[in-house]
Amino acid sequence: MAALTITVPDLAIVAASPSIEVVQAAVAITPGQLVYSDANGKADLADADAAGTAEIWGMAITYAGSADEWIVIVKSGARVEFGAILTAGTAYYAHPTAGAIGPYGDLLTGHTVSQLGSAYSTSVMIFDIRNSLATIP
Repeated sequence: MAALTITVPDLAIVAASPSIEVVQAAVAITPGQLVYSDANGKADLADADAAGTAEIWGMAITYAGSADEWIVIVKSGARVEFGAILTAGTAYYAHPTAGAIGPYGDLLTGHTVSQLGSAYSTSVMIFDIRNSLATIP
């Protein structure tokens, strides 16, 4: 499988009271991209290629056209509608492509494991962020 192709109009929060946070972006960010908190406390694109950038803080649901703009991220406890692009019962992780989300099978030797959550259905994911930060041998 490959990284999820997220269509922005399909993203929607479906939980009654999801965990959200307003944060400042370190780079341009698109809704649906995973972020981590950089050394300055700003949102940067999470990437399974390096332990320092793989710790998921949340997923952007608003745009940042450039650095220092403010965005909204969803965190653990949220239920998010993605459109019919998920495989029910599958866990999803930070992907080796910066900001992307993908299944465990896309992670290879040297990648860092950070789980975003699991697909409740083919369209809804329950966010349960687990940053093991283990490196695949």
